[in-house]
Amino acid sequence: MINGKKTAVIICAGGIGERMGAGCPKQFMELADGTSMIRKTVDAFRLEAVRDLVDIIVVTAPEGFEGETERLVNERPFDGEHAHVITGGKVRQDSVRNALMFLRGSVSDDDMVLIHDGARPYVTADIIKGVAGSALENGAAIAAVPVKDTIRDMECGTLDRSRLYSVQTPQGFRFGLIREAVDKAYEDGFYGTDDGSLAERAGVMPVIVSGSYANIKITTPEDL
Repeated sequence: MINGKKTAVIICAGGIGERMGAGCPKQFMELADGTSMIRKTVDAFRLEAVRDLVDIIVVTAPEGFEGETERLVNERPFDGEHAHVITGGKVRQDSVRNALMFLRGSVSDDDMVLIHDGARPYVTADIIKGVAGSALENGAAIAAVPVKDTIRDMECGTLDRSRLYSVQTPQGFRFGLIREAVDKAYEDGFYGTDDGSLAERAGVMPVIVSGSYANIKITTPEDL
């Protein structure tokens, strides 16, 4: 809870991760410390440093893998919140919508929700708290880092790197705002690449909060 507002966390882990080529959902793979990727990600929101902030955690799982997801994220002693595991959707936006529907009976429109990629296990407490605080103040906030590489548009040429950011998660929103933005996207048949783009489409520009270059999204074997 933050300033009297509940904070829900949605961990998006409903995909299979075909680009990893692992033969199983990539979030089940073990990292160097022997912890599964999904467990490490969820535990980042259970640690003492954010325990007073997080009220409820929802993890979206690939259809047919709900039991294994439940086992990985909730077995063995842990600090903090028990995670609720629900079935995800065909794509990420569908999973977010399922989680928002699950949360409607537990949080109000004025409460906060943080949406995070299940394949970003190295998010820090400072990033989580920064996004949550900024979202509470501004309605929407996203973690991001300045682009390091030169980016070239195939038609427009080289872009101004000083104006470009690589967007990360978590992304935080007032619950009512993102709920309405997602519902509107579905009405229009629009699919965005992240949740912040849906907020933009609803007329709210998310505030950028400093992320970390270590807060990578694990997508390919090279990332591991």
